[in-house]
Formats: sequence, structure tokens, C-alpha cells
Amino acid sequence: MSESNGLVVMGDRVVVMGGGSSGTSVFYHLAKFGFKDVVLVEERCLGCGQTGYSSAIIRTQYSHDETRKMAVYSWRFLRERFNEETGCESPVFHEIGVAYGAGDDQYEEVKGLVSKLVEEGVPVELLDPSEFSEKIHPIDTSGLRAVSWEPQGGYGEPHTLVSCFSKAGVELGGTITNDSIVGLDLDHSGRVRGVRLLSGSTIKASYVVNALNVWSNRLLGKYGLEVPLTIAREDVVVFSHPHHRSGPAWADLVLGFYSRGEGETSTLVGGLEPEQLEKTANIEPGVYDPIPHDIIIARGIASKRFKYIENSTPKAAWYGFYDITPDWMPILGEDPRAEGLIHVVGLSGHGFKLSPALGKITADIIARGHTDLVNIETYSITRFTKTRQESKFKYKILG
Repeated sequence: MSESNGLVVMGDRVVVMGGGSSGTSVFYHLAKFGFKDVVLVEERCLGCGQTGYSSAIIRTQYSHDETRKMAVYSWRFLRERFNEETGCESPVFHEIGVAYGAGDDQYEEVKGLVSKLVEEGVPVELLDPSEFSEKIHPIDTSGLRAVSWEPQGGYGEPHTLVSCFSKAGVELGGTITNDSIVGLDLDHSGRVRGVRLLSGSTIKASYVVNALNVWSNRLLGKYGLEVPLTIAREDVVVFSHPHHRSGPAWADLVLGFYSRGEGETSTLVGGLEPEQLEKTANIEPGVYDPIPHDIIIARGIASKRFKYIENSTPKAAWYGFYDITPDWMPILGEDPRAEGLIHVVGLSGHGFKLSPALGKITADIIARGHTDLVNIETYSITRFTKTRQESKFKYKILG
């Protein structure tokens, strides 16, 4: 590493494996930091994996303290800085607000979380359910004790984010390669020295970043470097209700679903307990056509909270997959079993909304050996043998 006119110039090559929201964010942040030889390898098109099927809700309401730091950083970045920093001309963030509906069993946790966010400078408030229904959006208040309301939350555009992160990274000197990674290049000590491609070539590198999501262990398992992941499927249905306006993003801690407006008169609905799979031979995301009746029924639970969904029409549905760790928190940082291998994996459904922070943290670790944004030891792969903080929510996907 050397200094030139105040710019940090990095001579080491870094390979980023995976071109979703996390991989392209890492790619951009490394190039922004000053690395002049960053190579992103993606076998599909960019954002065509799980990222392209993300519900893309952007929120700060995490009970896990360190992950909340990432969420707040990413929310601010996407809301305030993304377009200016990347030169992106298309909007990436839509401010529709985010609300959590809490019953008696989650009231104290949500109340405490609101207090922490207010102290951290995030505009959020705790409302009586009837007040929320009257002032923000009509709901059936059955079973609710309070609603935490985050008016500046919203949702993002996954393909815009991936496109603009990758384009900005290329403009800063990075390279994108469309190929399949079939192996790691390891030296006699087990240090990662690059990746081997299906085309027959090898890309030598000082660092290799694993942003392969649900596909990680297909590669890492060849070397005994598996990461502790469970794969889960999430089904999403979009309901059309042309006579009623769509609402804010919503997480229902009583009924176990999440939703957000999709355009002016449609609502996207998913579940807070994705189905964990025993067999993972096929983990490619896709679209349901036709939409299975049992999935319509399952996601139709949202009609208990939003009465206008009772007479709505399901117009689209799709499914994607989560790479879930035992504590539903990411695995970040260098793998002690293979020097030079940096993980950004096990994102457990948080990947898109945390992607700016994940990119910054990874660039910090490679360039400086540490990051000031979070306590990186919280996310080390070695934590699974220690006592660790976990989400306090019943639905762990909420963080």
C-alpha cells in the first residue's frame, strides 16, 4: 500500500465471488478505497440470483445492537448518498415508511428498540395502534398493543443498486468477469491465492471475497471450508387491490408476516418464518406460474390486518432462498482456516438492506485490518463456539 496525492493506492489484487447486492457493494467499496485491481466474478448476470427476488425493505429496527449499526449506516447511505456517490441517475430508495405491529409479548422489546433508535438519531416513534390506523394507514388493530413507526424507512430497487454499484466500480478501475468459479487456488499452507474458472484460467489474488450466498458451500465444501448455513425458501405474493391505496412496509409480530406497498394499489406479502429445507439440490430463485393455491392462502393472512386484501386478486408470486446462520446474523471477515479468504455470507435475509455497510466493512478489513463501523468479532465464523448476542425477536429474520 502506498500514498499518492492523499489517495490510498492498493497493489494487491482482490477477487470478489458473486455479483449480487453484497458482492457489487464490496466491489465498489474496494475500488473506492483505492484498490486498482479488483475483479468481480459472476456466472449469471449481475443481480440475477437471490438479490433480484428480494423484497428489498430498508429499515433500521434491529434488536441486535451491532447489526443495527449496519442497518442505520446503510439506510442513511441509500437514502442520502447512494446516487451522488455512484453517479446513479435512477432512484434506488423509495420512502414509504416502515412499521412493526407488536402484541403484548413483544411490546417491551419494541418499546426499548424505539428508545435506542431515537438516541441514535433515527426518526422513529411508538404509536397506539388506533392512532396509526387513523393517521398513517388503516389496519385491523386486533391483537396489537403498539406500532413502532419509522417514517423515513422504505424499500429499494435491487437491480438499480447492483447496476450502479458495479458501474461505479468499473469506472474506478475494477473489472467484471462473466465466468463460473470451479475452485480455489490454495498454496501449500492453505492460504488462498486466487480462483480457478470454468474457462480454464486462474485469477491470482491476494484476497478472495466469498459473496456466493446460498451457493457458498458448493465451492467451499471441496476444501473442507464449509460455513454453517441452512437454506430456507421464502414465498412472496403480490395482491392487487385497485380500489385501495397501498400502505407502508409492515412487519406483523403477531400474525407472522411482512408486507409493503408495490406501486399505488398492490401489496407484496411475505412470511417471517421462511421454510428451512432439508434438501438443497435446487436453490435457484424463480417465479410461480400459476400461483399455487396453498401459497395464496398462506400469504392471505395479511387480510386479517389489512381488510382490503380480502377481496384482492393475487397477480404475481415468486420464491427465493436465504442462507441462514445458526444465529441469523452474517459471517464477516477473514476465515482463520484459510488466510486471504474473506466472508460476506450467511446474510439470513438481511443482505440487500445491509449491503452498503457490508461493502464498507469488507473494504476496511482488507485495506486496514479492522473497521470502525462494528465490532467485527461479533460476526466472525469462530463465534459459533462462544456465547453470542442473538435477535430478541421471536421472528429471527427481523434481527
